[in-house]
Amino acid sequence: MTGFYEITVEDTFSASHSVLLPDGGFEPSHAHEWRVWVTFRSAELNEAGFVVDFVEAQSALRKACDELAGGDLNAKLSFTTGASAERVARRFADRMTALMGGEAAVHRVAVMEAAGCVATYTME
Repeated sequence: MTGFYEITVEDTFSASHSVLLPDGGFEPSHAHEWRVWVTFRSAELNEAGFVVDFVEAQSALRKACDELAGGDLNAKLSFTTGASAERVARRFADRMTALMGGEAAVHRVAVMEAAGCVATYTME
């Protein structure tokens, strides 16, 4: 039987965004308290017995959140068609991969922009 170990870190940040509407216009910009979960996955544990160190992963996620906090995600991320939760999740997957320096594989990022509204990006 083959299995995987996973760990997840979570953090929040406040930022505004807007998305492109079907009629071609943008909805009014509005703010959310975004919640982000980043899951790391590995078939093996490192020498310390971890998938990745929680402290290092949490620190990297805090940095990624701080980079976006308090601003307009459309402008900060150069999303000309809108900063959808799906695009924000992909951005976190890419950024966390860069910040962690390949120590462990980012497997999945989930982003909640409002209660009950979660977008997920899964890496292969």
